[in-house]
Amino acid sequence: MLKEVDARIACGMGAVKNEKKRLLWDNLPIWYRLRYLAEFLGEHGIAIVASTYTNAWGELTALIEPERPFESLARTYTYPILNRGAGHKLATMKRMVDAYHLDGVILHSGSLVQALLYRPDGPAGPADPRLRRSGPAAGGGSQRCSLLF
Repeated sequence: MLKEVDARIACGMGAVKNEKKRLLWDNLPIWYRLRYLAEFLGEHGIAIVASTYTNAWGELTALIEPERPFESLARTYTYPILNRGAGHKLATMKRMVDAYHLDGVILHSGSLVQALLYRPDGPAGPADPRLRRSGPAAGGGSQRCSLLF
């Protein structure tokens, strides 16, 4: 798979045809609408190239010690991005924007995970005029996405 990815990079072939925007997805994916979202965003030239959800665990791999599984699991579960405060999360997001040359961020807010979110219009974050609300997503549950460019 790595060879295939390297070959695609060498040819300038991305995951999305006619890529126009590279975005970071913040928070949990909308699992039951992944295909719909991938197709919809892809049709508009939008590539989701990074995610705070997957990065939250990936950045903790240095804490895992196979010879001490229980201690390292306890330590690892103590330090995910959500347990470290909004400042750490925003700094991580800024690093990801720079590292992946991103054009913007989708801030996803689902009704099932309200307590876990950095909410741009809530007490944990600033109200930013660059945020655009897209309204409820199709499907069950209350969903809200904001785009930040």
